[in-house]
Amino acid sequence: MKRQRRRILCGLLAALCLLPASGAAAKTSTVTSFQPMSAKKYGVPVSSIRRHEGDFSLRWGGLDLSRDIAFDIKNKDFQNGTFLMWVYSTNATKLDFTVTLLSDNPETGETDGYRAGFWNYWIGWRQLKWESGSDDFTVIGDPLGYDKVTKIVLSAAPGERSTVGTELYLDSLMFRQK
Repeated sequence: MKRQRRRILCGLLAALCLLPASGAAAKTSTVTSFQPMSAKKYGVPVSSIRRHEGDFSLRWGGLDLSRDIAFDIKNKDFQNGTFLMWVYSTNATKLDFTVTLLSDNPETGETDGYRAGFWNYWIGWRQLKWESGSDDFTVIGDPLGYDKVTKIVLSAAPGERSTVGTELYLDSLMFRQK
């Protein structure tokens, strides 16, 4: 009898541990993934050697750092969620990079959006995370909103665009809605 109760209690505890903490699972969607045709579209090579989630990654390094990588976005709502991107760094060169979500307001006459940054202080794979609507992003100008983002731009800091020895591999960019 005690064994049977113990089994039932253990089963209940195990089932409770498997339930999501928030009561509902977060929905994760791919913003962009990289394929062989991506090299032409983004102006940087595609690699199948270093990849984390997808079949390919973008290799962004050396003189290619002078190029911004821009992803056109259509019909995505980036409110209340987290941007996730796996990045592989071959050297910990501590260079500054930015991720800009363009949400241009035609009334301002300037480029509007949200900007977050990172610097590559590691070697190997690392998952970068930015929360929309949080201090992770700096507001630029007067953007229309996270639900009106039309482009995502990855850039190396202006003074560091031609640094030799920096090579990043970018895996697919994801967004997890809360």
